[in-house]
Amino acid sequence: QTPHGRIMEGAPAPPPVTPHMPTLRVMRLYRPSLAMKDADGYFGGAEALTGGTSRVMSHSADFGLGHALVLPDSFGNIYVGQTFTAYVSVLNHHGLPGDSSSAENSVLRDVKCETTLATPTKKITLPDMSAERGCPKASENPAPTLSGGASLDLIVEVPLEAVGTHTLQVTVSCVDPRVGPQTHTFRKNYRFNVMKPLAITIRTAEKAPATEGRRLQYVQVGVRNLTHGLITIASMDFIPNPERNLQVLHRPMLQPGHFGNGAEEAVGEGRLGSFVDALDAELLVGPNDVYTNVYEIHNTNGVLQAATSEELALTSLVGHVKIRWRNDMGEEGIVASSDITEEHHEQRVVAVQAELPGRWAVHQPFQGKIRVTNNLNRALELQLQLRKAHADGLLALGKSFRNIGTVSPGQTVETTMDFMPVSLGLRRVEGIVLVDMVTAMEYPQGTLGTVLICARPEQPEDGASPP
Repeated sequence: QTPHGRIMEGAPAPPPVTPHMPTLRVMRLYRPSLAMKDADGYFGGAEALTGGTSRVMSHSADFGLGHALVLPDSFGNIYVGQTFTAYVSVLNHHGLPGDSSSAENSVLRDVKCETTLATPTKKITLPDMSAERGCPKASENPAPTLSGGASLDLIVEVPLEAVGTHTLQVTVSCVDPRVGPQTHTFRKNYRFNVMKPLAITIRTAEKAPATEGRRLQYVQVGVRNLTHGLITIASMDFIPNPERNLQVLHRPMLQPGHFGNGAEEAVGEGRLGSFVDALDAELLVGPNDVYTNVYEIHNTNGVLQAATSEELALTSLVGHVKIRWRNDMGEEGIVASSDITEEHHEQRVVAVQAELPGRWAVHQPFQGKIRVTNNLNRALELQLQLRKAHADGLLALGKSFRNIGTVSPGQTVETTMDFMPVSLGLRRVEGIVLVDMVTAMEYPQGTLGTVLICARPEQPEDGASPP
């Protein structure tokens, strides 16, 4: 500005220099499922079968892929117990053919890539695992220089332990010498959902009371396939509580009458059975199908006495099951069940006890002894009912009720009831309700007992009448 107040016009200011930023690409490394050709001439994998929209034309002249190869267009289905593996590439695309930048002006300096995974419960920093996975020459991170066309490549992996939304966060920083020494940073988030692959159900049943310092019980573990494809149960290992002297017996299991001596002869005669044979003989489990395994637990310490609630929780813990499974392309996952504990029954005002066989054959009726005890201070006119809506594979044979009659305070009355097993596995006697015929008061009962129902007719045990 002149002394006279006029503005002098100068040369226009040069436009600001925009820093060159690299390109970030992230791809999950996994084995995609095979795709099959449908009637319309399209390829569709598991996504197409479940309503997805990803399809590839098979009759295109330049379509060179095989009939069973389709590149995934997303992270795909991810399940708890699997290992999430991703390939992260930071590419300096400047200076490549078609780009206006010259080779000397396309070099980036101090290029750094950081990856973290935010789970529903914590945040995990993921290091580069390229060298551990056998890459001959892992990228230097941070890279002092990254010329045009070069890339900084990483492989990250982490076991997935929680269900829910996960976020893979990738942060890239670099210096563009054309702009100045300042560091430029950008960040990208990749969200994906981790699902539950298996639904695990557990049942426990005491086989016999503790005798001679030895206590026996069954643990049944059922696994339902929640994935969209076939899976293989590679192993189901029962991990006993190390604080207790437990012995786990499963697969093979001797038939009743062949325990102890003579096991070798039983094998030679073909009399050696297994729970897998009696229940589910196939390890290949389809979507929503169930695979079941049963374990016999021997506790040589008998019944453990606990003085405090903490000791009770410790002595009640039997163990847990570790399940290793694979999908149809061989990807492996590992899932552990919750802690398996023994059941402790509280005394009811009107209590029912049942004397049942430990094992029985399906579709073969058996008789159970029922004991009803009145723990109230007044007499009751009782009827015992077995309600079908709550039955667990053990149905009443004939009449589903028994008139007990008058039961005085503190008195125990015995009766019998015939049962028909219609399902395999550990089956609970449930749905028992005692009804006071005078006041119409109902006294529902919990699980009265459990019977292992097998496919083969077997010799009776525990003194029960043969079918």
